[in-house]
Amino acid sequence: MLEHAQVQTFPFASQVQSRTEQDEILRKALSYRTLLWRIPQSCRQVKDILFWKGFLQKLVWRLGDLEERVQAKQPPARPSFKTVAESPEEKQLVDSALNKHKLSRHPGEVICVRFNAEISRRHLSCLLPDQWVNDEIMNCYLRLLQEQSKGQLWCPSSFFWPKLEAGGHAAVHRWARRAAVDVAGCNAIIVPLHLEGCHWSLGVLEMLQRKILYMDSLGLPAPQQLQPRLIEYVAKEVPSLSGFDWPLSMINKTPTQQNTSDCGIFVLAYAERIAMGLPVRSVDGSPSGINHKRRSIALAIIEGKLPSSEEKSLSLALLKLQSFAL
Repeated sequence: MLEHAQVQTFPFASQVQSRTEQDEILRKALSYRTLLWRIPQSCRQVKDILFWKGFLQKLVWRLGDLEERVQAKQPPARPSFKTVAESPEEKQLVDSALNKHKLSRHPGEVICVRFNAEISRRHLSCLLPDQWVNDEIMNCYLRLLQEQSKGQLWCPSSFFWPKLEAGGHAAVHRWARRAAVDVAGCNAIIVPLHLEGCHWSLGVLEMLQRKILYMDSLGLPAPQQLQPRLIEYVAKEVPSLSGFDWPLSMINKTPTQQNTSDCGIFVLAYAERIAMGLPVRSVDGSPSGINHKRRSIALAIIEGKLPSSEEKSLSLALLKLQSFAL
């Protein structure tokens, strides 16, 4: 048991009657606090300061979330999900690619080449537990979803939004043509957002329903420029779609992350569900579910294809979309 003096460090925890609940809340809060001692020794460059800025912002959000749970006296929902077990061959493949010993000795070793880009052990290491997803893995997995959709989805890279936000349509007017994408023929455009380089969220242009969806695993509001910039982009790319309102819908009933590192995995899981026509709430947001998703993403990138169950779901979803369009 933690001492009563420590409970007073976090006043909101004292509102819980059960001492067991107090201990659990404090354990999580103190696990974050121990990391704060590293900050003075870690800030040697500007990029280090920006990293810790992002970490502290997430810390504040997570502690605020804990406080809300305590005040409501309700534990977070933990729905049960069934995960597809890896075959022995798949397990060996993923274990080898994510092996920490091999990573320390040969971080630059190329594991595979996807879409003319080399994926090394260093790139894949972001799929180890508690690691932040990098641009290479984010873009590669979204591209797998796009390729499987056979032209009905477009997933521009994570560098699309910063350029669109800063310069409008003029800054990205060649992107669709270079990607050989017919924007007017897409059912959806899935846009990953890497906010301030420390948090992933997702914007989706629903072309058939003419609306914009926004998903954030921390429940944060959409960037102020998201709706006007996406409307501007669609209006310039497809003039026949200009003049519509394109309302922005915040998808609030989504599983949320329970740490400061899983936002990228949630974004990929959200995108996967959107592509499959499944409800986003069906994402398994438990720690075990997210770690399973990390390995599933690694396997898909190594093999260059979605897992068979997910590939089948996506194909069925695309058939439904084709029927709806007709």
